[in-house]
Amino acid sequence: MSYSNLNMNISSDYLVLVVDDNPANLDVLSAYLQNDGFRVETTLNSKTAIELIHKSKPNIVLLDAMMPVVDGFELCKIIKDNKQTSDIPVIFITALNQPEELVKAFNHGAVDYLSKPFSKDELLSRVKNHLRIVDQTNTIKKQNQDLITLNEEKNSIIELTAHDLKNPLQSIIGFSELLISKLPEDEQNLLSYVHSIKSSAQKAVNIIKDLNEVNLIEEGKLSLSILNFDLRDIVMKVIEDYLYLAESKKQIIIYNEIEEELIIHSDKSKLARIFDNLISNSIKFSEKGKKIFIECKKDNSSAVVVIRDQGPGFTADDKSKLFGKFSKLSARPTADEPSTGLGLSIVKKLTDLLGGNIELKSEYNEGAEFIFRFPLVQK
Repeated sequence: MSYSNLNMNISSDYLVLVVDDNPANLDVLSAYLQNDGFRVETTLNSKTAIELIHKSKPNIVLLDAMMPVVDGFELCKIIKDNKQTSDIPVIFITALNQPEELVKAFNHGAVDYLSKPFSKDELLSRVKNHLRIVDQTNTIKKQNQDLITLNEEKNSIIELTAHDLKNPLQSIIGFSELLISKLPEDEQNLLSYVHSIKSSAQKAVNIIKDLNEVNLIEEGKLSLSILNFDLRDIVMKVIEDYLYLAESKKQIIIYNEIEEELIIHSDKSKLARIFDNLISNSIKFSEKGKKIFIECKKDNSSAVVVIRDQGPGFTADDKSKLFGKFSKLSARPTADEPSTGLGLSIVKKLTDLLGGNIELKSEYNEGAEFIFRFPLVQK
């Protein structure tokens, strides 16, 4: 049920409940509304109003403030306190014009009020405006629910794909390695083909791994193992893992660390994943012979890790979408290394999850410097 023009006839799509202890007022309000096509129910007291609200489920309630036994303010509160009726808009029809009375009406959940005497046009305009708001709200709720459903379906597909593809791809990688070890060195063409097969399978495995990790983070399902440890140990371990790769591109990793311990309260493996991505990117996107500078230091109450390279840097457009999923940035791997487009997105999500902060300093063609900060454990 929706409409876009206040002057159009909405006919019987909407039911209006009018509550007023004055029969003459009920007659006037009913006539105005029915002549414009609304379905209308009326009652002289709050007790019957509550029964009609649960039975007929009106789209909007017009409510007199001053009524015996249970007044309009209390009835409005009853409507708003019930989950089944709280979304029904309530407009007060009142002769009261004191600011404190109007504030009281809004505090009890009213969306609007009409001061007696009022015109037919004013009444219909306000009723239609609030029905439009209800329609728009319901549309948004439905769209949000549809998005939630689609997201759940997407996550199910990712999980199913990851499960069903991972083992066959690992088999392809394993058989490729076996072929590489068995083929004679003079079979260069065959070796090249097998290396390509292995590389493609590994890229697919990496994509599945990254997609699954992003999915777990976004769904809040990523388990954490939090403890105290020295941040320097994690950084040094990741550097050691990449020394061979850097050497294969004739790159030099220059590492400096503060002598003082940098004790933080975090998850070792997730933190290692962050530095794994950042250091991997520095190697991947830097030309042969370049240097990569890594430093662990202290800045007031924070542990700081700085990773700086001599790669292509980032353009202004790159920076605007730096941590987005599958963002296509200007830089390309310099030795045809695989890239999923999810690495920096994972870095940002994990950093936020662990309560850290990451900052980029970069100008195009002048390298990149990532600065990671994490609160130190106070002694």
